[in-house]
Amino acid sequence: MKPQVTRSWLRHSLALGMGALSILACAPIAGIEDRTYSKNALEEVIEYSEMCVEYCDTVEDNCPLLYASRDNCLGVCSLWDEGDINEPRSEPNSVACRLNQARLAGSSGSEKADICQAAGPGGNGVCGDNCENFCIMTRKVCPMNPVPSDCEEKCQAFGDSGTFDAPGVDHEGDTVQCRLVHMSTSAAKTSTPVLIETHCGHANWHAADWCYQFDQIACCEHYCRVVRVACPGELAVYDNDEQCMATCEALDKGTKESWNDDTGDHIACRTWHAVTSLISEPEKHCSHAGPTGDGHCGLDTGPTEQDPDAKATFAACRPYCRLLEASCAAEFAEHWDSQEDCVAECDDSDRSFKAAKDTGYSVAIAEKAGDTLGCRTLHAIRAFEEPSNCAAAFGAAPCN
Repeated sequence: MKPQVTRSWLRHSLALGMGALSILACAPIAGIEDRTYSKNALEEVIEYSEMCVEYCDTVEDNCPLLYASRDNCLGVCSLWDEGDINEPRSEPNSVACRLNQARLAGSSGSEKADICQAAGPGGNGVCGDNCENFCIMTRKVCPMNPVPSDCEEKCQAFGDSGTFDAPGVDHEGDTVQCRLVHMSTSAAKTSTPVLIETHCGHANWHAADWCYQFDQIACCEHYCRVVRVACPGELAVYDNDEQCMATCEALDKGTKESWNDDTGDHIACRTWHAVTSLISEPEKHCSHAGPTGDGHCGLDTGPTEQDPDAKATFAACRPYCRLLEASCAAEFAEHWDSQEDCVAECDDSDRSFKAAKDTGYSVAIAEKAGDTLGCRTLHAIRAFEEPSNCAAAFGAAPCN
């Protein structure tokens, strides 16, 4: 049987005197509102609305996987307007809408999982949109995290698990659900400043642990989704997802240790720059997220003060040669015996190829670039779908 007043799993009980206990015991008789109490990290008493108490009690009964703790549930609930319980769908981002869905889940049978998702922090398209609520909660709970002006649109780059299991599968993974789970912990009034900072870090665009997985960060489907959302229009670095996927398959994916590496010649680095493009300077980072890496995912070398005779090498030559061999294998074999031979010739051709870093790469730029590595790379990628592009990838018109 659930205790009176709190009704369920309060983690932080108050040391109330006997007089206060008598008052609370008489509250239902006297008509005093039934409320729940907790303490925050500073041992201050927190009072929650009657509707939030009922919401979290109903969630415990019908949708217990939505929150890792009652404190998290109450903290998140306090962020929403209560709304009208008689018209719950008229105010989607409200306690009333979510309470109504949590009630429905008690008798919903096979549809229970979907209804519970609507009752949770994201709303799942019924009580608000998951990305909409990610952006709202970021502003309210994690103001130290960036919120781009087009946050809801950029949030589409996150994966969607299609579930909401806070203690289980949605505690990790590069998804919007994972970020909502960790922000729910930060929203708890009992969270310490350290916990808030930690879990807001997990919920960030560049997640600090948990809301990433190396197999997702490095996998081609994830990379292509992020770069498509982050770099649209004139900033696009691929014609379509199919070309992006083929490019990704031909390039190095990186390792588990490189998921947050912003300099390596691998897909993990390109994904890092694509994510950065979601929140800052896409006109710069999109070219780094593209197939050439633009001298940032893979570093150029050359003469230095310590080694004035060092040979110049150009990072963009490496992915170009990989893509050329993958998409134009027969022509590649006619020109070179190995990748090393292709790279060596490309390194010696900077004056014509313009292979050095920060030359910029996008489909729009490469199409007009003429005798450049960017133009050749674009046509090597297009050759995955149309082999006639191989001639341009080797320097024929329009790459001449």
